[in-house]
Amino acid sequence: MKILAYVIFGLMPALGILAAVRVWLFVRGAIRQTVKISGHKSRKTSQMLDSTEMTYLPIVTFHDEKGIWREVTLSSERPLRMRGIRDDEVNIIYRPGRAAEAKLDHWSLVWIVPLFLCAPAALLLIALLFLYITARLGM
Repeated sequence: MKILAYVIFGLMPALGILAAVRVWLFVRGAIRQTVKISGHKSRKTSQMLDSTEMTYLPIVTFHDEKGIWREVTLSSERPLRMRGIRDDEVNIIYRPGRAAEAKLDHWSLVWIVPLFLCAPAALLLIALLFLYITARLGM
């Protein structure tokens, strides 16, 4: 049980903070663009042993920061809703000079790893704080 506590309260938040700093540094220096979807690339993903599901990855075309015409297949599907843009467009984010590594600029895709690593410890700390406060008020 102690090992689980060390993992949840120590290792996971430490890795989550490191991942959050890495994502923050990436976002701070990254280039954001709204680009047009020029097509889709289908890819089979297996859900179970006997079933497969098709994933449709957007292919986007845009000019990078140097004016070079790029065509990139993004690594994840377009979210259902993206505010302020049309259905045939997506927001992308990439490091300067690395337009070929562009990815969707959606908060859930960019911040998922730090949230996943920090959320269990944060929820348990909130629960412990609630128990502590209710125990103090009950005295």
